[in-house]
Amino acid sequence: MKSVPYLLSELPEIDEAFITSSSKEITPVVQINEHIIGDGKAGTHTYELEQRFIDLVAH
Repeated sequence: MKSVPYLLSELPEIDEAFITSSSKEITPVVQINEHIIGDGKAGTHTYELEQRFIDLVAH
């Protein structure tokens, strides 16, 4: 997993994406404009990060 900026022309190469914020925590991005990211569902890395975050703030 890496955090890098992407150009819109590179979207077909992206397997999954997410955004973070203090109010939304970790939110999967499944579509940008007409481009579907991955299979259109939250990816495994996003799910794993969400679970780790929940575990961290719950303890």
